[in-house]
Amino acid sequence: MPRHRPPLTAVALLAVPLLAVLLSGCGGGGGASKQSSGSVNGAGQNEPGSVSNGGAAGGAPAKARAPLQQREVVRTATVSVTVHDIDRAAQQALGAAAAAGGRADTDERSGSDADRHAHLVLRVPAAGLDRLLSEVVALGHETSRAEQGSDVTTQVADVNARVTELQISVGRLQDFLRHSGSITDLLALESQLTQRQSDLQSTLAQQRALADQVDLASLTVEFSVSPPAVSARAAGLPGFLGAARASLHALVFLARLAVALLGYLAPFLFVLVAAGYLALRHRRARRPRPEPSGSA
Repeated sequence: MPRHRPPLTAVALLAVPLLAVLLSGCGGGGGASKQSSGSVNGAGQNEPGSVSNGGAAGGAPAKARAPLQQREVVRTATVSVTVHDIDRAAQQALGAAAAAGGRADTDERSGSDADRHAHLVLRVPAAGLDRLLSEVVALGHETSRAEQGSDVTTQVADVNARVTELQISVGRLQDFLRHSGSITDLLALESQLTQRQSDLQSTLAQQRALADQVDLASLTVEFSVSPPAVSARAAGLPGFLGAARASLHALVFLARLAVALLGYLAPFLFVLVAAGYLALRHRRARRPRPEPSGSA
């Protein structure tokens, strides 16, 4: 008995969706394999770049290995010194500053003799401040000293960034000014350009002042005359005649002191002598007299 076969149309309808599913699965697998292979190859190609150039994954370690920003410090010092010759000490201090590659911003001297005074402000490279300070102190007797260092790193960075921004702004305004079409735009651009250039010049002046303060340290020196007590002590011991004269004065003083002391004690000595004499007489009066011996 012949078996009943399904119609050919029904078989075709069932085969078409099955074939589509199989084809889509193969295409997706191939695409995935290609994508996986591409990602592996890409990782292999980018790995050296990520190590050498510091990619996204290696960004944090590369930033951590970056050198620290150099600190900008303004150094200042003040010292007071007593000397015997103000002008000579001031000239020596000025010479020491010039030898260190610096300059003198202030040199004020006033008074005369014991009231002579000098005020100096010396500027030297920051690395030579300690040496200059030691040389100035060696000129006399140091009475006071103060040193200070101010960190201006943030201020320097802000000023530098401001200069860069203003330079870019001025360049853009000049370019717009060359291509301006109307008189109104030209006048507006000229006004803005003038303001930007003024701000730029002011900021550049701040930048130069900060650089000068950082590069050159400041040393303020106050010179005054040594007090007389220090000068007399530095003169040394007196000579032979001076010592003999002082000894003679001391001997006369001791003699006068002895005479004055004797004058103070004279009344008491008189009373003591009189009392002793009376006591001695009284004692002799009470002593029994010896009997005279009989004649033989």
